[in-house]
Amino acid sequence: MSGASFQILAASAASGGGGGISWTDSTSIAMTSQGSGWDGFTIRQVYSAAMLSTSGTVVRLQLSAGSFGGCLIDAIYIGEQASSGDVYDMKASSPAPTQFLVGGSGSFSIGTNSVLFTDALTFAIDETKSYVIGVHFNGTPDNILVASGTSVAAYSKAAASEAGTADVTGYSLRPAAQALLISKIQVA
Repeated sequence: MSGASFQILAASAASGGGGGISWTDSTSIAMTSQGSGWDGFTIRQVYSAAMLSTSGTVVRLQLSAGSFGGCLIDAIYIGEQASSGDVYDMKASSPAPTQFLVGGSGSFSIGTNSVLFTDALTFAIDETKSYVIGVHFNGTPDNILVASGTSVAAYSKAAASEAGTADVTGYSLRPAAQALLISKIQVA
């Protein structure tokens, strides 16, 4: 991993600020319901090229917690989808799975009925490629917003802290093409 390719940009996630960056939605999903019981789970969501409308060299995520309680997140990683293996595997290198931070930390909480943005991350998003985003939940509350009937393929595994692991096994496909937690992928 090259230090120049994967530096974290100074941007305030807590305020939703972009550090002077002009953001464009590459994917936006209306979250319509709530889900809980994610403590200890890792989810991996596959965003196909068909879902991405815009390329960029900097990326951030909008994350949405539910009104019954917020959630505690131990780690969120993004990686280009691997060309072989399971559909939810990430490429191990070029680029390697890369961690999103919030307020400079890899572990953070989202308050009840709140939305926040990750810090800006220098990571090239190519709208002609597919990406996997892995999230590990650690603790309660663990209430997130969910959208069903989307084009996102979401997979989950209990008792696994594998958000940034490239090659994993044993994940189960979530029902109804659910998008979990991530309501926007924005690029600049």
